[in-house]
Formats: sequence, structure tokens, C-alpha cells
Amino acid sequence: MEADISQPGNPVLAKIFQGELVIIEAALAKMENRSYEISEELLERIREEKKKLGANKKKGKYRKQ
Repeated sequence: MEADISQPGNPVLAKIFQGELVIIEAALAKMENRSYEISEELLERIREEKKKLGANKKKGKYRKQ
């Protein structure tokens, strides 16, 4: 018989949302000896790269041929 995880108050579902049943990205990065950036840092880096791409498009560097 399988457990129905959609039921309110299900302890398995609660543990999933609390991050107890999965390896969080920071811990995984540490285990793999790689860097980890928090979501705010990632979003800021993406914004900066988009700004650079937008500036390059205005200068004609990425013109379709």
C-alpha cells in the first residue's frame, strides 16, 4: 500500500518542504568542492549579464546577418 502524500498533515510531505529529505544545493556544492551562490547573487549576476548584452545589441555587435 502506497502512502498518499497529498493528505494534509502528512509527515513525509512536511519533511520534504523543510528540506530534510533532500540535499540542499549549498551542501551538495560543498561535497562536490565547487562554489555556490545564493539566489540573490545569481539573480544579480543574470541582471548584469542582461545589461551587458543589451548594451552590446545597441552597439550593433549582435546584428543578424
